[in-house]
Amino acid sequence: MPREALHARIGDVDLAYRVVGDGPPLLLVMGHTGTQDQWPLSFVNSLARERRVITYDHRGMGDSSSPDGDWSVETFANDAAGLLAALDAGQADVLGWSMGGMVAQELALAHPGTVRRLVLLATSAGGPEALPPDPAVLDMMHDDSVIGVERARRILSLLVPADWLEAHRAFLMDYPRPRRVASTEDALRQWKAVAGWAGAWDRLPALDRPVLIVTGDADRVTPAENSVRLAQRIPGSWLIRLAGGGHGVLYQQPQRLAKIVRVFLED
Repeated sequence: MPREALHARIGDVDLAYRVVGDGPPLLLVMGHTGTQDQWPLSFVNSLARERRVITYDHRGMGDSSSPDGDWSVETFANDAAGLLAALDAGQADVLGWSMGGMVAQELALAHPGTVRRLVLLATSAGGPEALPPDPAVLDMMHDDSVIGVERARRILSLLVPADWLEAHRAFLMDYPRPRRVASTEDALRQWKAVAGWAGAWDRLPALDRPVLIVTGDADRVTPAENSVRLAQRIPGSWLIRLAGGGHGVLYQQPQRLAKIVRVFLED
């Protein structure tokens, strides 16, 4: 995967992006405060065997610019649609993880001509119908009193189950970290965008394209029941629950997950 990012001017923002592989386009949409550096390399490379994989940084994250003003999930979806248009991607397949899954839903609903097939990974419909994590998990996610390695260890303990992390201690050092960490202000603006999203619940039955929903049954950040609800709400959708998978199941099982996605995206 290329290390240096390219840039595309989309409205008021310069979005940093990378492209790897050839074939039908597949857009990967990152989660809260994450950057494109944090997609597992083996996951991306596996998908890129058959796809033109496009990764990018949300506004205010990584190498993308940080325009003034409030942001919203709709803003992020418009950014994604603009990037696909700028890259002449036509109708692309889209995979969104966590917050990225919310953006992907909004993209498919607000810009239906841009999305062929949709993969929703460890996410929810947002709004009042979404099941939140335990309050203790939220406290850990937003506690800035711990920094450095200890904070990284705490965040990773939310992404993957404790027993898996104990059995894969090297993951603490191997976890792909962003080259640039978002400012506190930008991280808060992104969080407010997610919290302020009305959600897609009422509109989900209108998703008339193939949708794959994947969750880990040990997800502490976005409880797996959210994926069950999505599947019940989206006609004809597929639901896969990965045993022992946490919110970061893409780090635990990158090759297995990539294979599942590749099979789903086959024509």
